[in-house]
Amino acid sequence: GVWGDDVEIEALSEIYSCSIELYAYSDKPMRTFHENISSQSELHPISLSYHGRSHYNSIVPINGMHEPTIKKKIGEIETEVLEKAKKQEDKKHEEPKEKISQDRSTILKARSTFAEHGSRDMESAFLETIQIQQEIEDKCIE
Repeated sequence: GVWGDDVEIEALSEIYSCSIELYAYSDKPMRTFHENISSQSELHPISLSYHGRSHYNSIVPINGMHEPTIKKKIGEIETEVLEKAKKQEDKKHEEPKEKISQDRSTILKARSTFAEHGSRDMESAFLETIQIQQEIEDKCIE
């Protein structure tokens, strides 16, 4: 077998877009991963039993007859999910050149404004902080 825990079970439920029900000493699931997908999915939930706080087994009907949860060939779903994730990541990093230019312009303007006014404003804030600190110390002495 292969070792896994909650993180791997959550990943499997997301990759295969199916619920995974986890049972422990009860006929009601103690936890369901990706439960909101059940109503949208054509896949049956994967059922696992949890034993001894560290071991999982798959649960199948007593008569042994059940439809496969996943009907595609091994690797097809994984490849689809990886390709979709890569497209989303590539899309996320695409920024129009106008936006980048506008952002640079805004940053340069902010730096210029700070250079003109920042040191004076920082000095005022520093003096005000010293005054407040002195008032607090004076109250403590009284």
